[in-house]
Amino acid sequence: MSDSASQIKGPAEGPGHNRPPGEPKKTWVDKLPPWFAVLFGVVYGTGFLIAFSFADYIGVRGAVVEGLRAKYVHVGILCLQFPLSVGVILFGTILMLTKSRPVAEGTEKKNDESKEPSEAPRLRWERRKRLEALAMPAFSIVLLLFFYLLTTFARPGHFSSHERSIALFFLSVVLGALLMAWQRGLFLRQNRFKTKVLDRWSVEIRWIFVAVLFVQTAIVFRSLTALLWEMFKFGGYMYFLLIFLIGEFAWRLKGRFDSDNGAGLVRPYMAMGVSLCGALFYLSTLVFAVRVYSYIPVAKGGGDYVDETLCIMRFDEASEKSIPADIIDSTKKPILQSNPVVVIDETDNTLFVAMTDKTNNPNEWRKPGVANKPKIIRIRRDVVTSIERVK
Repeated sequence: MSDSASQIKGPAEGPGHNRPPGEPKKTWVDKLPPWFAVLFGVVYGTGFLIAFSFADYIGVRGAVVEGLRAKYVHVGILCLQFPLSVGVILFGTILMLTKSRPVAEGTEKKNDESKEPSEAPRLRWERRKRLEALAMPAFSIVLLLFFYLLTTFARPGHFSSHERSIALFFLSVVLGALLMAWQRGLFLRQNRFKTKVLDRWSVEIRWIFVAVLFVQTAIVFRSLTALLWEMFKFGGYMYFLLIFLIGEFAWRLKGRFDSDNGAGLVRPYMAMGVSLCGALFYLSTLVFAVRVYSYIPVAKGGGDYVDETLCIMRFDEASEKSIPADIIDSTKKPILQSNPVVVIDETDNTLFVAMTDKTNNPNEWRKPGVANKPKIIRIRRDVVTSIERVK
């Protein structure tokens, strides 16, 4: 009876044993679509919040509530790409150093009598190993910094005017990566140059390449120094500080969870982490919208109109009474056209434009304060017959 009962009994409990017969086991690839949907939602929601907050900040209300826009994805990436990428590198570096410490100490104890009889050489050896391990994250962060400045804050035409310097930077990246791979023995293992130079001076060579890349980055983007300093001075530093606090709290919660071995505390720690980091992330997004976004060129998806061309609009004469008198160029009558204006935003039915002068121009719009904001004029699209770029 017991044998028959054991035969009738279903499959053993455990992960993957409850799926129907013949159904393939799910892999990490099958889990990508849900995670991709979550990531897309976060990026899109972040971009929408930034665009909505910035539009309200400069006085363009109603321009960002018309359905789906691909621009929101772009804006969300501008906000998240650098903190997330650098955060992953820093998290992996700290985790690598904390996990490798016991191994290094055990290795030292084993070889203490034969190779490292004194304490000072052992400490020097451990210090060099740590410096060597930190070189690769520093190398990656400088590369990400270069990419972030080029794709986010660089002015239109910056790439073409610094093409040789940018090519030299990426050539240095390739040479540095090849030397690191060579020193680790990934190719050409038996070589006198490797044993006499790379193995002996590996730490110094790695950090020299990091310093060279940093200097090249400073040279390529030296024209942005005043702009970035102004951004930080007027509150842009708060965005990066809040992102740092999010990482700090997440790391502390992970450490507390590991120290308690997760015994019944998963949900409380998750609730604390999600609520705290969520509030800080929301605040950092708002700070980005009003203190960083206005320094990103419109050509890169931002809100800096300094490099935008001025436009002249011509109107339907039958709609003259519906057009604000301030925008009409009276010297061009009987032609009904506008003074040079900057197109701030547009929808299917409305154009949001602003006039500029010496005291109210795109250079002043980037600064905080109501007095520095443009005077927004709403114009219906159906009264505009043509738009001409004049700059």
